Amino acid sequence: MRRERNPKTVEVKDLNTSTAADLTQVRGIGAVLSERIIKYRTRLQGFDELNQLYEVYGLDSLVVENVKRQFKIKTKPKRTKISDALATLEALLKIPYLSKSEAKKIIGLRTRNQNLTLKNLRSEPGFDSLKIERLALYLH
Repeated sequence: MRRERNPKTVEVKDLNTSTAADLTQVRGIGAVLSERIIKYRTRLQGFDELNQLYEVYGLDSLVVENVKRQFKIKTKPKRTKISDALATLEALLKIPYLSKSEAKKIIGLRTRNQNLTLKNLRSEPGFDSLKIERLALYLH
């Protein structure tokens, strides 16, 4: 008589509420990487999508795929968007996807063009569609 295997069910956890200890349960993640993921999540004010894990320094793509099998985004980040028309340099510098030079560039472009929007930035070097998509998480 052949015994049926009982596949181990994996509880899918929320990446935005998980602890460093939860993350160490993923093959390929130890204490250092789990803390780095938590720190990056804090910097982002929460993950909006699992693909943002590819942005975590030192996290291999195979490990990201392991995380995606065990974690989902169940709790959306709660952040207050700032107006791109009114954002100060200081406010722009808090956006994790902007460097200081890019923030200054936005201020300069906005000064010259009163109707500057995120869509208008696409024509500027360094502001590709992915960058604009990420900025839209923080600006309106």
